[in-house]
Amino acid sequence: MEENKVTRTYDEIMEYDRLSAAYKESHKGKKENKLCYAIFKIQTQLKKIVSKNNKKILDINIKHSLTDPDTKAILKDEQGQFLYSQEGMRSREKELESIVGGTEYTFIPYYTTEVPDDLSIDEREIFKGIVIAPDRTEDNLV
Repeated sequence: MEENKVTRTYDEIMEYDRLSAAYKESHKGKKENKLCYAIFKIQTQLKKIVSKNNKKILDINIKHSLTDPDTKAILKDEQGQFLYSQEGMRSREKELESIVGGTEYTFIPYYTTEVPDDLSIDEREIFKGIVIAPDRTEDNLV
């Protein structure tokens, strides 16, 4: 029997990751609920996608960053962000688009059997189809 799979863009995965981490953090120290467990199960799958893409993004950032003409050291600002020329920035953005743009990633959802009432509208929307079954029609879901 083939498992159901869900497909999301990298941006959608990052939005899910941000919201799910915030949800888990807000429930730290409280009794774990079934949604927190479902989030954990999905995070283990998505960690591979995010890690692989973060390495690609770092490679792209370094490739297009400015370097000191004498020492060839990579230049960064006070916050540690890479510095780019206008041309380097345009090339970087174009190359990043191949990763974060329309590329879709497939993974296996894990649906919770109990949906807490305290979910925000954003959380409900982003979690649906990943940790909340897409056909759930309870009053507390959008």
